[in-house]
Amino acid sequence: MKDTIVGLYESLKERLKNSLQEQQESELYIRLKERYDNLSRLGQRLVIAGVSIILLLLVLWIPLSSMMDATDLSANFEQRRQALKDLLKIQRDYSSVPAAPAPPPPYAQKGNLDQRILAKGVKIEQITESSDASGGGPANVDQHGIHYTIGHVTIRQALDISYDLEQADKSFKLSDFELAAEPTDPHYYTLKVKIINFAPKSSTVATSGR
Repeated sequence: MKDTIVGLYESLKERLKNSLQEQQESELYIRLKERYDNLSRLGQRLVIAGVSIILLLLVLWIPLSSMMDATDLSANFEQRRQALKDLLKIQRDYSSVPAAPAPPPPYAQKGNLDQRILAKGVKIEQITESSDASGGGPANVDQHGIHYTIGHVTIRQALDISYDLEQADKSFKLSDFELAAEPTDPHYYTLKVKIINFAPKSSTVATSGR
């Protein structure tokens, strides 16, 4: 093993020596040497100092670049770790927030909704249908609703009723709106309107229909 290492060292030494000799015999080396010899002693010292500084910088560049890369990697690691800590904190804070109460289904407020309809000049006998219209909707939520059929209303009354029903609760949305002219009097219409809202599956509220 020792003989092998010595052989490699001698081989490398011989190659460097041959390479140096080839460089010394090159035209570029000869020209540079002539210019160096023609310099004053101060100039030669400055050249030697400059070459030494360049070689020193080349030698130092490798550990310095490695150190800078390590610093960048460390900074990126710290940023990612802090981002992960912030994300975990947000997750913990979110999980500790109590669930929002489920909004009341529209049919649970039927009495209030009936009064809003009557306030628009509609008589109780004109409300021919008011039924629970729950069901359907996205898979992860429960849809609750109430369906009204109101006869003998004007277009103005139909618009006012639909708007007022939707404004009865912030969770309410107008789902269906249909107007059909009455055959006996085309100045009046039959209004079919559906008001809905949504609740999470875990907060399902049971309702009864009419």
